[in-house]
Amino acid sequence: VKYRVQLFKFLKVDGAVVNIDRGCPPANLGLLDYKIAFTEAGMPNVMMESNHGDYRENDETAILQILTTFLECQGIDTT
Repeated sequence: VKYRVQLFKFLKVDGAVVNIDRGCPPANLGLLDYKIAFTEAGMPNVMMESNHGDYRENDETAILQILTTFLECQGIDTT
């Protein structure tokens, strides 16, 4: 987790999207730790949920709203 935060700072990443994948639970291990570490480092981040295994479960409207809101909070025009 610390390495990832250091790497993102080195690369001057403006923010991070932490995606919980309902289709692959083992891939989600440690994601909350990443979100906490990003927040503690002052890096804007948002956590969202999707399913790469079964796209029918994805709520595209909710996903777009989460991402749009996140980008607008960063001062990025989404229109």
